[in-house]
Amino acid sequence: MNNVFRGEVDVKFAPLEREGVMFIPASEDVKDLAKIDIMTLKTHIQKLSEDNFYDYVILDSAPGLGREAISVFQACEEVIFVTTPTIPTLTDVTRCAEVAGQMGHKRFNIALNMVRNKNYELRALDAGNLFRTPILGTIPFDETVMDSTSLGIPFLIYRPDSVINDSYMKIAANLIGVKYEKPSKIHRISRKLKRLFNRKKETI
Repeated sequence: MNNVFRGEVDVKFAPLEREGVMFIPASEDVKDLAKIDIMTLKTHIQKLSEDNFYDYVILDSAPGLGREAISVFQACEEVIFVTTPTIPTLTDVTRCAEVAGQMGHKRFNIALNMVRNKNYELRALDAGNLFRTPILGTIPFDETVMDSTSLGIPFLIYRPDSVINDSYMKIAANLIGVKYEKPSKIHRISRKLKRLFNRKKETI
């Protein structure tokens, strides 16, 4: 993405592919941030969306109201806030939602992450009422997520049968407006065998 901002490559040729997902990585190295105007993000995203080649274009932004977040608000058509269900973080989200609303956004979605079901946490229904929008879903807290992160392995692959993965898939289904159906036991077993077979092929 840094090369795109510097005009060294057209954004249409920037995406890489991994297992059916196209993505554009970005460097956070200080030297790679030189001569970059992140506020031009909207122009690049519009160009990426011109041909309707992609089903969805998802922008992953840093939290808060810094230049990166503001540029994403300007570029996107819909905002998804991923937040823990505590009052301080939800207060921050409220402030960000107000700014996004002033920039013309009318559709917001909320996903509650690292839910522990403690007394100090806001319930999904209460959070939905606070933002006047349905909650996409809740993701329970699980320390093994940190294990997969430290290993650099996506959690969907690291723990495919985890309850958390069901939460992820339900959120994705709610986002695109379809009903989520949990894979059958036979399907999960066949998926494991397929991954095992692919790993063996890579080592040969």
